[in-house]
Amino acid sequence: MARSVLERQLDTLDDRMATAGFGIVTRAAKGMPTLPGNSPGRPVVHRWTCPAAHPCERLPSAELYPEAPVCAMTGRPLVYGRARL
Repeated sequence: MARSVLERQLDTLDDRMATAGFGIVTRAAKGMPTLPGNSPGRPVVHRWTCPAAHPCERLPSAELYPEAPVCAMTGRPLVYGRARL
């Protein structure tokens, strides 16, 4: 399913805020909330993920970073793979 322009813009905002050290500022599920008791669970996306033993929540998109960003704490490149939001 194609992502909306708004979803892409919110992901860009999250990536820029994380780069600036603020972490993710928007909700993981970008859309209408479900009714209580009818949760679809946590979505899985493909993103760059932290290589640390205790990973941070930074999940930069491959659209903004075609090459692996480097972790500021470990100095190692982030790993591309599945991430649960």
